[in-house]
Amino acid sequence: MRLRPALVLLLLAPYAVFFYAFLAVRRAVASLRSQHPWRTWVSPDLLVGGFLLPGDVAELRRLGIRAVINVSRELYDPVLTLRAAGVEYMRIPCWDMRAPTIEEAARGVAFLERHLGAGHRVHIHCASGVGRSVTLALCYLATRGGLEVDEAIALLKQRRPRVALSPAQTAFVERYVAWHRAQGEGPARAARAVISPCAGETSG
Repeated sequence: MRLRPALVLLLLAPYAVFFYAFLAVRRAVASLRSQHPWRTWVSPDLLVGGFLLPGDVAELRRLGIRAVINVSRELYDPVLTLRAAGVEYMRIPCWDMRAPTIEEAARGVAFLERHLGAGHRVHIHCASGVGRSVTLALCYLATRGGLEVDEAIALLKQRRPRVALSPAQTAFVERYVAWHRAQGEGPARAARAVISPCAGETSG
């Protein structure tokens, strides 16, 4: 028997309240620890971080963000506010500790390549910015950034020490790179905007 949507929402409400409260605490703690900011520039044009609030949109625009990718299934962004601010939006629904499908990752990488290649700044986020968003960033770096997988992981951990990939996510990046090369794309090609040193800029 299928549950009615209203009943599903009622059953999930306690979980949602706890989940968002937990994330709010994590974000507040991050704001007090400069070495573990909520958002980090992993390259001059690629910002990786945790969930967005409506009040963050103005800050993203101040930072020059032109596109946002949400790699979480459980979180919903202020999409109308983002679009009203001229920010292009993509959502790749993925559960915590998991990875997207090959097709979803390819769509995300193409989105990143289009914007970063045009000199646009992009923000990738999930709930806390340590796993799912990092996984997609790695897929891009290891196929379009001129880096091998281990080099890309080392780069992200250096620039964002709070990175905490699950074994499934690490294995997925390897699988995605193998799939990419099997398509005849060849080895990763260097992308100046990705591999050049970033300014160390962070966003709380």
